[in-house]
Amino acid sequence: MSAAVAAGALAVSFATAAQAADAAPAAATPPPKRAGAAPVKKPAVPREVIALLGGLHPGDVLAGWKVRSIEGPKDKVMSVTVAKGPLWFCATFAHLGASPYNPPVSTGQYALYFDNLHPAKTSMSREELKKVLDALAVRIKKHEATVPVPPGM
Repeated sequence: MSAAVAAGALAVSFATAAQAADAAPAAATPPPKRAGAAPVKKPAVPREVIALLGGLHPGDVLAGWKVRSIEGPKDKVMSVTVAKGPLWFCATFAHLGASPYNPPVSTGQYALYFDNLHPAKTSMSREELKKVLDALAVRIKKHEATVPVPPGM
């Protein structure tokens, strides 16, 4: 191969690499923020849910766990996310009988469950997790006879 042909092939390969680099998305560069863009706001929790939970709000402590969020209803289920240090999980509740699974805790009207503990591969006794459900159940039992079923449940 002549020097001119080799130089031409080398130039083409550099040009192709440069074009590919220009066409590749810049994964490390975040998109620019829009001026005046409002943060995404989660839908408000229905007041009936707050009343059913006895006024529980994010930041409150429940059985030694800090309430991070209260969300829902989504698919007729409410979720209360709690954290203790780096550990967190979701305690959920729905109408009794809404799920084919036996709840670890229930009240007269609601079934309470817990989701997996996070971070993954962390272990904790079922009894420790159940303490949060028991504390939620105490709150719900106090109010379920007088608070209407929250909309969406």
